[in-house]
Amino acid sequence: KTYGVPVLMSDAFYNLLDPSNRYRCRKVDQLLLSEQEESTIDAHDLIDSGEKMELYTYDMDIDALFSTPDNEDDASVGSEADMSIRGRRRSMRRSSKAQPQQNTENSVINKRRSLTHKGVESFRFDSSADLVKSVEDTIEKSVRQRRLVLPTGMNRYSDRVWLDPDMKRIRRVFVSNGIFFSKFDDGLKSYYARDWSHAKSCFELILSKFGNDGPSKYFLGCIEEHGGVPPRDFIGYGRV
Repeated sequence: KTYGVPVLMSDAFYNLLDPSNRYRCRKVDQLLLSEQEESTIDAHDLIDSGEKMELYTYDMDIDALFSTPDNEDDASVGSEADMSIRGRRRSMRRSSKAQPQQNTENSVINKRRSLTHKGVESFRFDSSADLVKSVEDTIEKSVRQRRLVLPTGMNRYSDRVWLDPDMKRIRRVFVSNGIFFSKFDDGLKSYYARDWSHAKSCFELILSKFGNDGPSKYFLGCIEEHGGVPPRDFIGYGRV
């Protein structure tokens, strides 16, 4: 809850991962664990005596699995049913553009049509425009009704899982422009180094481009709480 991320990993777990997978994770903080009261020990002595822990996350945009794709790349990772309907929609649009302009009376199709698709209700249409509109509505409805089904039992790992369309979809927003991870890491290092002005600009840039990023919001809150100036006893670690 503190960092607002779907997954939070300790460095002990992170170090168990294969090196080829560690780079996919993002460091979100570093902590000092001490059983002594903060008032009884100097903050800088904690670095030598306290137990250190780093925290990591694996960033996922789960909502992307249930949103309507807005470009051809997204369409390529949809279900086969969705792709079939999209193909029909494009064909109907090309067909309607090729037909000459007709008056309103002649545009009505006398013979009513119906379209039936697995899992989708039957529809009747009075014009080709109605047909196109209903197919578009069907696509949106199909995407909205997708359910997240978690695997059960033994699920053997394969590095090909990273090529899965759904895996690509939940990561696309974070890897598409190449600045999310580098900019956050830059801000985090600046925060630890007491350069809060630069850290603030990095976290604000992330929020402006990527929306609701929990760790960025957390550190901005810490900076604002102290008026943008690191406390005298700030040592670059959170204390637990």
